[in-house]
Amino acid sequence: MTFYSEMAAVADEMLLEFGYDATIRAADTASDPVTGAGAADGATRTVRALQTGIDYKVFPESLVQTGDRMFLFGAVVHVGEKLIDGTEEWAVKRVQHIQPDNSTHIMTKALVRG
Repeated sequence: MTFYSEMAAVADEMLLEFGYDATIRAADTASDPVTGAGAADGATRTVRALQTGIDYKVFPESLVQTGDRMFLFGAVVHVGEKLIDGTEEWAVKRVQHIQPDNSTHIMTKALVRG
């Protein structure tokens, strides 16, 4: 096991202990060529999530608005997807994938907006 694999395992353990299950809904970008209407949002998947305080150093060029949240995910999350937590739904606006060796995914930091 490499050093980064061990880091990913520790991050997963921390998310299991302190995080909770949330749903990510993929944004489907396909559209109907006849009507031009966009398709409905795509498939959902369950991920481990942990809400943290917003770290302004992570996304320094982003305008943080009232109500924005920052989450840590053990899974890969992309801009445009939506985080569904109970009755609330947030759009993922910015992400930072923590992959020090460009192959081992440790976690994803995401700025979400509701």
